[in-house]
Amino acid sequence: MSCDPVGLPSLIDSMDKIISSLFLLLNTYSSSGVSSGESHELCQLCFRVSLHLNGAENCSYYQWTEDKIEVLLTYAEADILDHYKQATAFSLLKAIISRKLLCKLLYEVIKKVETLSITSESADVRLHCRQVVLQFLLDYPLGKGLPKHINFFLENLDYKAVHGRESIYEMLGAMLTAFPQKTVHMFSSLLFISLARARINDDSEKCRKLASLCVRTLLGRVERNCRNKLFDMAFTWLQEDRAEIVQMAAQVLGLFIVVECDSFSSRFPQLLTVLEKSLQPQIYVTLEGESDASKDLQLYNIILMVLKLIRECPQVLKQPIFDQILEHIRQHMLHPHAWVRLSTAQVFGLVFSTYNPDELVAAVLSQSYAHTAEVGESSHNSSEDRTSPSHREALTFLLTDTRQKLRDFTADFCTQLSSPYMTDEFASQIAKNLVFLVKVIRRLPESKLSPDSCVNPEDPAPADDCNDLAEADELANHSNKKKSVSVDWLIRRLGKVATFEATNAPRQTVKRTNVLKCLAAIAMELGPELLQQHLKNILPPIHRELNMVRLFPETEELRNLAGEVSNLLKDKVGVSTYSSVYASVHQASTMKKTERKRKLAQQAVVNPSIVANKKMKLHGKKGTSKRMSQKQSRFKGNKVVKRKRTVARDIAILQ
Repeated sequence: MSCDPVGLPSLIDSMDKIISSLFLLLNTYSSSGVSSGESHELCQLCFRVSLHLNGAENCSYYQWTEDKIEVLLTYAEADILDHYKQATAFSLLKAIISRKLLCKLLYEVIKKVETLSITSESADVRLHCRQVVLQFLLDYPLGKGLPKHINFFLENLDYKAVHGRESIYEMLGAMLTAFPQKTVHMFSSLLFISLARARINDDSEKCRKLASLCVRTLLGRVERNCRNKLFDMAFTWLQEDRAEIVQMAAQVLGLFIVVECDSFSSRFPQLLTVLEKSLQPQIYVTLEGESDASKDLQLYNIILMVLKLIRECPQVLKQPIFDQILEHIRQHMLHPHAWVRLSTAQVFGLVFSTYNPDELVAAVLSQSYAHTAEVGESSHNSSEDRTSPSHREALTFLLTDTRQKLRDFTADFCTQLSSPYMTDEFASQIAKNLVFLVKVIRRLPESKLSPDSCVNPEDPAPADDCNDLAEADELANHSNKKKSVSVDWLIRRLGKVATFEATNAPRQTVKRTNVLKCLAAIAMELGPELLQQHLKNILPPIHRELNMVRLFPETEELRNLAGEVSNLLKDKVGVSTYSSVYASVHQASTMKKTERKRKLAQQAVVNPSIVANKKMKLHGKKGTSKRMSQKQSRFKGNKVVKRKRTVARDIAILQ
């Protein structure tokens, strides 16, 4: 049907009759129960004609009366709940709104559409509802009525269904994107507080991400002056005593950093002092020495904020107070919470990535030479040339007490790798950090690494043989102040971490996989000559994986990785050297197994009660495992087949 008055001059005169006939047909054949058949098709055609008359610009000569609009809205209101009629109903609503037709019933319909945008189980219906509501809010002059619509969505941020909350966040994000900047400024404080609160209280990860996206959109739309007011609010929260409020402040301040990037540097003087106080280790330990869950999350979010600060504003590393912030974070590396440990490893991974090992070592040596009277002017000048003043300004953290920090970092990262709560992301980050430390340690002379009392390389690394993680951390902290650090010590420590996992959790491969990758990177860094000196300590973890008797499907990839690392070592040192050292490692492993068996046999004779207790524990574990498998089989519906007991009569028959 065409509404062009040029093609049909008499259409204007006949329009009233046409519209009246359409409404007569709708009144006669339309009902909520009609969803198929000829009546349904006729009603849909009538709605489409009405839709075209509302939406076509060349039909603007026809003036819709309020009564007719109410009739159309009544049908549309009923049809949006009908699966078969929803598409036409939403299109009709959009057409009415696009013509900006006024009707009292329209406001009531919009309220129901807003509710349906949250409560509907259908994602398509929620999407169409959001589109209708947004178009209504943008096209109609609401005045004082606009806050009611915004408050409706904010008040339902705690809606029980996840899909409803997701729809609310998407609606708010669409508002923040489409509204004029003046309107966004008007509601910025209300939206900021509500979204920040919802960001911390929502238990859905997707909802939290959507809330963060809304806050980022809000911060990106407002002007600098308005954003400063919002920052002052978040900065006030950061200084509160309640851990939940501080956690909320750290999250939203991290979004400020992401939005402002380099321009956030103007806030350093105000923020860094409070940040340094918030990271002091004594704040996060109770009188009993146990960590508090709310404090753990507070610490985790503050460290994440520091992580974003380094990533988006690397110039923060040049701030003098930031060295103390990094030192506080280093003291949290052995925190009981796994998330805190991961975030500390990520922070120092970013910090290490800003250094060049050669320039760092040159800066350390030049600093040492500057305090030595015997050094000539020429050597001092050559060291100055290798490091620019601007870069040396950024190296202050590792320039001070370098030996102690290298030792602490190496031991703490190895202790982190010994944690039972290990993920591939965490282990990979630790491996990268250790490779950087190896590059620095290898370049520094022994005098810069060895303390007054040298460590015996044969001494066992702390925490590897400890079953209790807290005990392991205590031993690591105690030993860091006594032991020197060297490439040989680190390789031995990594080998012990791999051995501990292979012995206690043979089906898990995260630690061993990253240990092998770390050893491969160390081999590439050392070069052929130094690699020959450390090959005897590098090969044991590789030898164990290549000669593992008990294989699991989970360890197949690990075995292939061990073969690749083995081939890499062959190419570096040569086949003859590799074969000789590999044979000695194999012989030592065989002798160790033989000695272990001899001691067990000797213990069975000298102290049989200990052996009997071990056997009882082993049989108890097997019985528990068998009962669990039987229970799982019953749940699966499989019949448990009991093995027939072999009695003496059966043995006699078999013989």
